[in-house]
Amino acid sequence: MALKDIEAVDHSLELDEAHWLHVWIWRLQYVFIALVIVIAGLSIAGLFGGGWLSRTEASSDGASVVYQRFMRYGNETVLEARLPAGNGSITIPLEYFGRLKLNTVVPQPQAQRIQGNRVVFEFGATGESVVRFHLLPLEPGASEAGIGVGNASFTVSQFTWP
Repeated sequence: MALKDIEAVDHSLELDEAHWLHVWIWRLQYVFIALVIVIAGLSIAGLFGGGWLSRTEASSDGASVVYQRFMRYGNETVLEARLPAGNGSITIPLEYFGRLKLNTVVPQPQAQRIQGNRVVFEFGATGESVVRFHLLPLEPGASEAGIGVGNASFTVSQFTWP
């Protein structure tokens, strides 16, 4: 039954039925139902973390970084860096660790040091290797960091949902 098919009843009682208001609210309900369906679809796709919409990868010069664009506050996330053969260092700005707590690094670095405003993780891999940083978001909001993997540099942009 379409909204235009609704019949306005003419009766002898003096009631303000506000027929136009009923029709307006029904249309508004259709809009909200569509909005709920869109939000549910986007959340399944990864808008709120953990889906194909959230996962992103950047690569250059044999190195790459894989990370989640959207994270949830209090849920651990993984930043994965692929090191090219012959260069086993990853540099991450100190500010990045102000927004995310570093839980573990797998495999453990041979050495790590602070160089200026960056943390340098050195790995003794002779061939290509994959390093996973297990991170916990400390506060909601947007963050951006320039991460160096081998000789390549990547900008990691992330958003943490509350």
